[in-house]
Amino acid sequence: MEGTIKLHPSWAEPLSGEFASLYMSDLKEFLLAEREAGKRIFPKGCNWFRALDLTPLDELRLACGRDVRPVLAPAMGQGLLFVGTWRLMFDLLLVAGIIVALWAGLRLPETMRALGAQPLPLATSARRALETPQTIGYGVSGGLMFGCVLGYVSSAQQVFVDAFGLGALFPLAFGTTALMIALASLTNAMLVERLGMRRLSHTALAAFIVLSAVLAAAALLGAMTFWLFIGLMVPLFYLFGLIAPNFNAMAMEPQGDNAGMASSVIGFVSTGIGALAGGVVGHLFDGTVLPLALGFFGLSCLCFALVIWIEGPRGIFRPGR
Repeated sequence: MEGTIKLHPSWAEPLSGEFASLYMSDLKEFLLAEREAGKRIFPKGCNWFRALDLTPLDELRLACGRDVRPVLAPAMGQGLLFVGTWRLMFDLLLVAGIIVALWAGLRLPETMRALGAQPLPLATSARRALETPQTIGYGVSGGLMFGCVLGYVSSAQQVFVDAFGLGALFPLAFGTTALMIALASLTNAMLVERLGMRRLSHTALAAFIVLSAVLAAAALLGAMTFWLFIGLMVPLFYLFGLIAPNFNAMAMEPQGDNAGMASSVIGFVSTGIGALAGGVVGHLFDGTVLPLALGFFGLSCLCFALVIWIEGPRGIFRPGR
C-alpha cells in the first residue's frame, strides 16, 4: 500500500506496522471494491495521507484541549460591562471579524489549485447541498438541537438568578452545565468507534427527549428545585455534546467533493434555525423553568421526527457508521 500513496519518508518506519495490519488491508479492499462498483472515492488515493506527506515527523506538534468558550463567555461578558456598555461587545466582535477575515485572506493558501481540483459552480454547489435529504435533514436537526442550547443561554441568568435566587454563584452553575459539552467531546470519539455515529447520536437524542419530558413534568407539577434542575441539565448537556458533532458529520457524509459549500450551508441553516428557536424559547420566559423545559422537549421531538424522515423507521439506532 505504501507504493500507492505519497508519504514523507520520516513516517515510513513508524507507520510500517499500521500499513501491514489486517484492518488496513480490509480498508484497502473495501475502498477498491467501492471504486469498482462505480462509486467515487474522495479524496484521490494520492491525497489520503497528504497531511503526513507535507509534515515531517520531527516537525509535528500536537496541542490537546477542550472548548472552554461556554465557561469563559459569561465572565468575559461581565468583565466588558465593567469598562463599557453592552454595545462594546458588538464593537469587539466587529474588530475580531475583520482581523480573522484579513488573516484568512492574506495567510491561508488556496488548496483547490494544489490538488488540481475544479470547484463546482456556486449555484450548483449550493443546490446540491440543499437538495440532499441527509445533508439538509441533519443540518435542520442540528439547528433544532442548537435551539435548545441558545434557549438555555438566553434564559439561564433569569432562571438561576430570578427563579432560584443563585445570585453571584450563577457563573459557577452555568459553567458546570457547559463543561458537560466539553466532557462529551472527549468521550465521543471512543463511543463512536464502538457504536457508530447513528446508534450513538440517535440513542442520545432519545435519552434527551426522556430527560426533557421529566424536566417539563416537574415544572408543570410545581416540583422543580434548583438541585433537580441542575441534576437534569448536566446530563442533558452531555447528551447534546454527543448529538451535535455526529449530526454535523452525518450531514457532511454525502458531500464528498462539495464539502466546503456544504459546510457553509449546514452552518447557515443550523445557526439560523437555532437562533430563531432559541430566541422564541428565551422570549417566553415567565419567571419559571417551564418555557425552557417545554422548549427542550418540543425541539428534541421535532428533531427525532426529522431523523425518522431521513433514515426511515428501520434506520433509527442502527449500528455501523
